[in-house]
Amino acid sequence: MTQPDNLQALLDAHAITQLVARYGRAVDWLDIPGMKACFADAATVHFGELSLAAHEFCDFWNNMGSACKARHHLFGLPVIAMQSADTAVVDVPSLAACTRVDAGVRLRDFAECNRYVWHVERTAEGWKIRDAQIFIVWSQGAPTPTGIEAGMPLDHDVTMQHPAFVAL
Repeated sequence: MTQPDNLQALLDAHAITQLVARYGRAVDWLDIPGMKACFADAATVHFGELSLAAHEFCDFWNNMGSACKARHHLFGLPVIAMQSADTAVVDVPSLAACTRVDAGVRLRDFAECNRYVWHVERTAEGWKIRDAQIFIVWSQGAPTPTGIEAGMPLDHDVTMQHPAFVAL
């Protein structure tokens, strides 16, 4: 790589890392316009059994996330594999936690380990998510009647063959 190529690679990696940070902040603050701005126009999100247009997924998250009294996503450093000068695959680990309070039921100490695999592309507005796959690696916590301590066993048995562990 030449020095200008190295510089461009660093700039692209920084821009993609900032995309991850903006997405995480938007998710936690329920900044749905900011969340939607992270996606390319025809982007798709695959989450469990759901496969939605990205803007529909953002609305889905708004409904689900707004039921939480508090939300927090801690995104790890992304592993970025450039596919071309204008496309990359990004692997982002995440820990998510939320406190949910419903009438007579609470969800306390809920935590989830996720893996985000994004196909991103350079657009006129900067790097955007074109396709997103969100894997739930494990989760802990469940609705419990008020007054009963939470603390459920892990919900998912994950092996090293799980798509979340496939290296880029």
